[in-house]
Amino acid sequence: MSGDPLFVAKAHFYLGNFQLAINEALNFKSEQHKSQRDVLVMQAYIAQGNHQMVIDQVDKNAPPQLQALKLFATFLSSESARESVVSQIRVWVNDTISTIDPVVRLVAATIFLQLGDKNEALKSLQNSSTLENLSLSAQIFISMNRIDLASAAYKQMAKIDEDHIISQLTQAWVNLAEGGSKIDQAYYTFTELGERYGNPATTLIGAALCHMHNGKFVEAENLLNDALVKSPNNPDALANLVTCHQQMHRDEDSKRYLRQLRSQSSGHAYSQKLSELDALFDSAAQAKHNQFRSVHS
Repeated sequence: MSGDPLFVAKAHFYLGNFQLAINEALNFKSEQHKSQRDVLVMQAYIAQGNHQMVIDQVDKNAPPQLQALKLFATFLSSESARESVVSQIRVWVNDTISTIDPVVRLVAATIFLQLGDKNEALKSLQNSSTLENLSLSAQIFISMNRIDLASAAYKQMAKIDEDHIISQLTQAWVNLAEGGSKIDQAYYTFTELGERYGNPATTLIGAALCHMHNGKFVEAENLLNDALVKSPNNPDALANLVTCHQQMHRDEDSKRYLRQLRSQSSGHAYSQKLSELDALFDSAAQAKHNQFRSVHS
């Protein structure tokens, strides 16, 4: 097991068991690691959607890590405050003290990702080498189809602590992205972690993706439905059920899950991409209609 004193709490957090992460962290009384504990608890509250809890609990005298998380909670809860939050984050990212603070870097990168700016997110992570920040870098590289860079980020993580949950998850994501024989390795990791930690939605979705890559859509559907039982309205489960049912030619089921995804998580990357495509289609159709009217007027 990792030497991290908050290993179990962090494991629950990374696997999506946010309340268990909070409970485990709050039971940890060591003053030596109080800062790490408080950061983890605030991160878990944000992941649960309890943004106001973070805003209320973090005061002006709190350390920079917690101030950054308060800004993130504000960003997520208030559209009108987003511009000022981003401005403040940019100041902190360019500040000498923040350069060596990995939590501030992580929050900045996450906010830039929310805004769709992957390059700025990577820039925010550039000077940090914590497991969390390397993992986020790997995920961004995967989304950019730079599997070589994602693999390099994971190798850095393995040198720090290859047994940590976030290292194991990152390796599974990289293996999944590489495909081929690596799919079976990813599947083993997801199922092994799932069995150890009560089959949370994160591992069920990961295993389902492995099945989808191998064309086993019925098996994937079953796991994704299990994930929704564990985590109702989980946007990743819903998005993958949309794709899964499309591949199974079950259009009505696909449309139903898409409506649910858009209703519950309009900001999800899959939902946003479809909205962009819809807008492009509508724009092209309008342009064609105007062209037709011009020719026949």
